[in-house]
Amino acid sequence: QGNRNFDMDAEAAYAWVGYTAKETPGKPGIAYRYAHFSGDNPATPTYERFDPLQSGGLGDWLQGISMAKVVQNTNLNTHNINLRYWPTNTTELSLDYFKLEADQLNNLGGNRPLANLSSRDIGQEVTLTSRTFVNDNVFLLGVASVGFPGEGVQAALGSSSPWITVQGSL
Repeated sequence: QGNRNFDMDAEAAYAWVGYTAKETPGKPGIAYRYAHFSGDNPATPTYERFDPLQSGGLGDWLQGISMAKVVQNTNLNTHNINLRYWPTNTTELSLDYFKLEADQLNNLGGNRPLANLSSRDIGQEVTLTSRTFVNDNVFLLGVASVGFPGEGVQAALGSSSPWITVQGSL
């Protein structure tokens, strides 16, 4: 990511590798994803913080549903392990584990209380997702997630309480 009006050189990418046993009942699968969203190093004249113009997408760019409310897709390195299972032909269950780390301790441009981090440890999250295809026109999504703030977030917010998200949509 760059800008012709000022010195900017930011990057974001992810790599995903996995396996699905399509011939096995329940089509179990496992995957690992590493995602990188650069942060700005204040010791350089170049602005390196990735600016997510539009990001989201549960299971694609979103780095956990609970933690994403605090840290967006910028200044972030994420490890994600995903387990999937189809108990029926129309219902998929997935379990995700996320480990989130700051790319830089300088977090200016993020949530104001997290502008300067004391640790790169942002937190961890576990998310259970259920996707049911009721028919060709109706889709049911259920999500339950718990996020555990890491040292950097705990120090900034003064709390270590887990964050819980429960969501349902039709």
